[in-house]
Amino acid sequence: VKDFPETAAANSSKVLLAESQWDDNKRDEAIATLRSLIDSGADHPAVSSARASLAAKLLAQGKKEDAEKIFTDLTTDKNAEYLAA
Repeated sequence: VKDFPETAAANSSKVLLAESQWDDNKRDEAIATLRSLIDSGADHPAVSSARASLAAKLLAQGKKEDAEKIFTDLTTDKNAEYLAA
């Protein structure tokens, strides 16, 4: 991620990095990592997974309204249809 930030592999690994950060109790860092992927505007399959993961993490932090908006947006996103399958 650090050495090749603009590559598809870096974008894929950001979801995994965020999970590791979350597991290490670096909750704010995990959320920032997911947001950086989502906000990058990357046309990458990992973006939908990152959005779902972000929503779940926000919900775990008690940020129900923020999480609910992301989950609702995912239900109408054609690129995220596989998440509901």
